[in-house]
Formats: sequence, C-alpha cells, structure tokens
Amino acid sequence: MTARFAGRLFAWLVAAAALLAVAGGATAQSGSSSVYRHQRGMDETFRLNLGGLYPNFDTTVQYGTVTVPGTEIGLESDLGLAEKKFALQIDGYLRLGRHARLDFAYQQWNRSATKILSRQIQFNGATYSVGGEVDSTLNVNVGELYYGYSFVNNGDLEIGLGLGASVFFNRASLDAVGTVVGPGGTAGGTAVSERKDFIAPIPALEGYFTFTLLPQLFLNARARGFKATISGSSGSMLEATGTLDLFITSGLGIGGGYNYTSIDYTRDSDTLTQVRYHYSGPVFYVALAF
Repeated sequence: MTARFAGRLFAWLVAAAALLAVAGGATAQSGSSSVYRHQRGMDETFRLNLGGLYPNFDTTVQYGTVTVPGTEIGLESDLGLAEKKFALQIDGYLRLGRHARLDFAYQQWNRSATKILSRQIQFNGATYSVGGEVDSTLNVNVGELYYGYSFVNNGDLEIGLGLGASVFFNRASLDAVGTVVGPGGTAGGTAVSERKDFIAPIPALEGYFTFTLLPQLFLNARARGFKATISGSSGSMLEATGTLDLFITSGLGIGGGYNYTSIDYTRDSDTLTQVRYHYSGPVFYVALAF
C-alpha cells in the first residue's frame, strides 16, 4: 500500500461519510436492535483486538541544537536496526450508543543493534567517528484515543468520522566505543553514552467503515491523518488500515489485514528534534466482543 493509495482511501472515507450525512443517512438507523443483531450476527458494546504488526521499518532521527542540528541518522542503514520487527498492538472501541464511540489503540516495539560506523554522525551534541562501535536502541510506545460518530450504522454498513490524537513516546540511546567528540569539543576513546527521550503528540482526523459480508464476517477500513504546526512543533501523520474479521462465536473472532503508517515530527526550540517513521506490513489479532 503506497502513501498515494492511503491518501486516496482517507479522502474517499471522508467524502463518503459527508455525502451520507447530507443525504440523511441517519434515517438508515431505523431498524430495531433485533434486526441489527440478525444482520451482523452479533451486537457488541465493547470490542478489543489483541495482536500485532509485522512491518517493514524506515526510520530517520535527528537530535541536536539549533546551532548544531546533528546528523539525520538512518536507524536501519546507519545503525543496523532490524528492518522487520514484531510490534505489539491492542486496539478497539467502546460504543456510547448506536452512533457515538470511543476508539483506542496502543502499539509498542523495541529495536536494538550493534554496528561499526561507516560514516561520521552527530547525536545529541556528540560526534561519533567512522570505525567506532555503536550499540543503539529505540523504544517506542504509541497511545491513541479518538471520538467517533457513525452517521450510518444499520447492521449492514457502519461509516463515520472521528477526531482525536496519536501520541508517540520515544526513547533513543547510543553507546559508543571509539573516537567520540563531546559537546565541549573534547575527544575521548572510552565508552560514551547518550540518551534522548521525547513525546510527539499528533492530533488527527479519522474516517472508518465496516461492511457486513455475512453474519459474523466483516470488512473494515480506517484512515487517520493530519498536518499541523503548534507552538514550535510540526507534525504530519497518515495511517491507513484494512482488515477482515471472522467471528467464530458472537464474542470471539480472528482478524487480519494490512497497515500503512507515515509519521513526520519536528520540534524546534532550544533543541532540535526530528523523527520520521515509515512502516507498513501485515496485521493480525484475536478479537473479543461484549
């Protein structure tokens, strides 16, 4: 799934939801609860997906100051972090009636590697020379919370829009042995450690739909995206996911699909922080519904 395709999917979801709302899509809600349950084969108030992603990562980070901005470091190419890595994912929603819902998600992944540097890099004020051995780690936790409103939710089709935020909690570190020049310009040959923690909040809009193929068999799609600059921080996000759910019982199911995510975040104050995450890959989970 390319960024262009994901962008088109998000635009289609927004346009479709708006069109349905203008056309009086709410009238499609007239079916009774028993009809809704019959069409879907279930009628859940709470949904929880437990599973993960297995994406391809393309990650760039830059830590420094305004005067010494540091090197744009490719974590996979420069530091040897794995391009593929399992990432834990938990997500779901809580319905507040037939129309309103709270969507939530949590992702987590840790990557680490040891590599001999093939080019000079600067990280958090320190310069690491060619030939130095660097142990690097990147730990990421992502929390997401969105309020959604389903303009249509009649058992056959649910389609809606939401507003919320995705927050990235990052911890990066470099432990090096070799020629390292510190922020004060002093060179050393001993082990040097640098740590950097930061939080990247990104507000976003979402569009989503679920189509009932058969009772207890559902096709889902969701897209989230936004671009903004607030108080010296700028960020953009595009996330698109398509999945297929099969519920073995009305409360237990399995699902899988594909996810594409692109995150670009810059904070420019007394320090300069830039992070770019691009990752995409299969999604799989066990679904619980109540």
